[in-house]
Amino acid sequence: MTIMIEGQEFEAFEGETILDVARRNAIQIPTICFLSGCSPTLACKMCMVEVNGKRMYSCNAKIKNGMEVIIHNEALQKDRNEIMTTYCVNHPLECGVCDKSGECELQDFTLYTQVDTQQFGLQEADKKSFSFAQSFYDPALCIMCERCVTTCKDNIGENFLKAGKANLFTPDSYKDSMGKDPYSVWAKRQKGLIEFIGKHECRDCGECISVCPVGAMTYKDFTYTSNAWELEKVHSTCGFCASGCQLIYNVKHLDVKGDLQKVYRVQNDYLYNPICGAGRFAFDTVSIGTRNLTSVLQAFKRADSIFLGSDVSNEEALIANLIAEKYNLPLINREAGIYQIFQSYFIEASYFYQDFLSESFQENKPQKNLRKRTSKMFANYDDVKASPTFVALHAYFKYDAPSLRYKINNNLKMSKNTQLINIGLFKDSLLQSLGKNVVQITADSQVSVVGILGLIFANDLIDDFERCFPFALQSLLHTKKSLQDSQSLTDKLNHMQSSEQTIESPESSHDNSLDNLAPYNLSSLLESLHIENLDSLKIAKKGGVLLISPYTIEEFIASDLQHIHGYGIALNHNDTTNPPSITEAVSATIAEGITKPIANMLMDTQSKIQIFAHLLAFVCCKLDLKILYIPQGANTLGIAHLCNLTLEDSIRSECSIGIRAKGDFVLDSNLETIKPHFPLPTLAQNEGSVTSMELRVLPLRPSIPYLDSNLQAAFDLSDVARELDVFSHTELEDIEYIGDFTKFLAKYSKGNFVYQDVGYQDLQICFERDGKDNRGYMLLARDAISSQQQEQMKCCGIDFKFSLQPYSMEQANAAMQTQECAEQMPFQAIKLETQNHFNPTTLASKNLQSKSGIYTSKAMFAELGLKEEERVVICSQFGEVQSAIYCDYDLEDGIFLISPMVEGVDALFNVGFYTKVSLYKKEEKEPAAI
Repeated sequence: MTIMIEGQEFEAFEGETILDVARRNAIQIPTICFLSGCSPTLACKMCMVEVNGKRMYSCNAKIKNGMEVIIHNEALQKDRNEIMTTYCVNHPLECGVCDKSGECELQDFTLYTQVDTQQFGLQEADKKSFSFAQSFYDPALCIMCERCVTTCKDNIGENFLKAGKANLFTPDSYKDSMGKDPYSVWAKRQKGLIEFIGKHECRDCGECISVCPVGAMTYKDFTYTSNAWELEKVHSTCGFCASGCQLIYNVKHLDVKGDLQKVYRVQNDYLYNPICGAGRFAFDTVSIGTRNLTSVLQAFKRADSIFLGSDVSNEEALIANLIAEKYNLPLINREAGIYQIFQSYFIEASYFYQDFLSESFQENKPQKNLRKRTSKMFANYDDVKASPTFVALHAYFKYDAPSLRYKINNNLKMSKNTQLINIGLFKDSLLQSLGKNVVQITADSQVSVVGILGLIFANDLIDDFERCFPFALQSLLHTKKSLQDSQSLTDKLNHMQSSEQTIESPESSHDNSLDNLAPYNLSSLLESLHIENLDSLKIAKKGGVLLISPYTIEEFIASDLQHIHGYGIALNHNDTTNPPSITEAVSATIAEGITKPIANMLMDTQSKIQIFAHLLAFVCCKLDLKILYIPQGANTLGIAHLCNLTLEDSIRSECSIGIRAKGDFVLDSNLETIKPHFPLPTLAQNEGSVTSMELRVLPLRPSIPYLDSNLQAAFDLSDVARELDVFSHTELEDIEYIGDFTKFLAKYSKGNFVYQDVGYQDLQICFERDGKDNRGYMLLARDAISSQQQEQMKCCGIDFKFSLQPYSMEQANAAMQTQECAEQMPFQAIKLETQNHFNPTTLASKNLQSKSGIYTSKAMFAELGLKEEERVVICSQFGEVQSAIYCDYDLEDGIFLISPMVEGVDALFNVGFYTKVSLYKKEEKEPAAI
């Protein structure tokens, strides 16, 4: 389609508005109330245009082929002038002290519309200001644009603000002398005020502050501290989680020389980039460095291993890998190491199933467009924005990636038919409130296993699944005894059909899935998922995003995959006979008790990761899903694509180096919550880049300089490596600054994706006016695959024999502990950080209202008689921890979320991330019980 705007022809796309087309083509249509990607409120009417002689509002007017749009004419200009004039009535003019002065949209548009006189007037009303969270609301400055309400609903998803009614003076006397649109804007402003309607006080968000066009909503701690024009704007990337949000540090010097600088606040591009509370408020953490390298050089000479934390920059990861290679030291980051293996197997498996499950499968056909095919396996934020379906397995994005939750919420709000199936260990009311098509399913354990099984059975994938994994469902088959002793699953499904609970086939009204389900006893699966039937797991529309996390993979690694005949490397996708299983191969005189441990040893971590990758690749292929991995660390994916990693299981270290990680000698930010042996800058003080969860490489610009106590430039990891003679006789030998390593990321890339040959200074950090993200660049999939992958893809099969076994609630409890322990430890605990905390850097922030510790639901507070910030003791069969307890008002279930930063937390959970616990109040001896 094409439309004409001011006499020029422009291409337009179905579903776009006039404003969308104008912004994409850099044509200004003035707006005050509208937020890109959100629902229009028509509060300001400034975006009025004429279309074929008829007035419309460009923010919600959908394009039609052949439209002729006029933005400027005498009538439109007159009404815009009157609207801005009404905004200025009784708007206090103390711009010299207003925090918004110098960046106020009211000032900008007053000049734009050439308002130079005031012909209207009304008696001012008594408007009471109030505060909530980090925000201060001054209704005397409010123009009722409702952007704060819109972003809270359509971006953040919390609906804590609304445009309430107010009994104020109305401009009735001007009704006949003003234009219709200007009068409606003025009347609405006089009859409304913003109200806080949250069921509990919000904490550490501040997006309402960001979107406010005037000084009505401000950051309390910034008030009267600086004028906007005194602040230098430093565009950078947040380093707290892997979302890769843009931050704009507002910095001002504190001394004459400008050596001492301070961040006064953080802003964001609110049109396209909402940020969480940690990104907005945890800007006050500053690391002070040193120029003394003696201790750190000695530590590296003694070291036998290096533990690399996930909160390093790409450049630090590269340097750490070079140090490890130079001194032949194992480099360890468990999450990144597991993801490396998973990604490689997932890509290999995706190629296989895309070809094998297609009708035109040819065993040895050449692979084409590998780079494009690989890229399409992994979701980016454009996919999240447009996806009709989300399936989440252990994806706690509210806690691990809040801004990803904002993007999903925006999709749910703007695309009314989008579906979210979330399978996890608990429910939260906030996630449920995001949309009517949100389904939350809880499992007591084995989320990764029962989630995959549920999707396979609910979406009638059984035939192809058995074709690919002939032994995987054997534990669910009806036995003769079960068929005799209980009603068959077919009868149950027929009963559900008569009760109008039948699973409907998406292809036809006739339900062939009943025949497919008949051989299987799904009672344990349904019990594990706490559902009565599989309807809630049926995907309405193929093509979407599968969200997984480290919890998903780690849990699968811990799963028991024992086949009915023992473990074997024995699965082929053709009609050839399977090699004998271990039990069959070992002499019959050897007891089962001996063969089982041997089988468990053979099914190692890497084998389980490969199985998991193949299962997900199969599901993604059949349901047309792209995968999005949510890392726990800010730069886990950067480490995975730059480092040769060793899995922690095989390391027995006596003198370890921890680079932004635990170790016998620690290099990290010099904060009171870390206290390292050798200081490094915070990521906010770093020069370099990070790799986000969508595989985008984003620049880090230092908010303030990294200095020592004498205000000299402090040494970083590159200086340590230089003194260790790591760069000698290489192209890196003459590099002076750590940011100069950025252009060498391409040469040192590992795995299936590669960095581009782009220097640090050439990394862009801005959004286009139409919302296109031009920041940094996307990692490129390799245009060739390894010889090992080629050999694997030539085969007709994958050599694994395993069984997926859902546990019932009783079996899960028995697997975790004895019945006696279950009675003494009635609650479930999950090792999960609260919203707005990610690492010891946020823990060190004095700005954040959110506290790290133990969280539980409001209902649990009432049942156990708990008080906010009360000290409690949480005990498991492995250990105990003490911490303050807080209320998470979004939790619905009787669970405890325990911060990974609580002292002793690893002992509490042993090797997993969830367990059964009891709770004591610190002064009591008996456990609390419902």
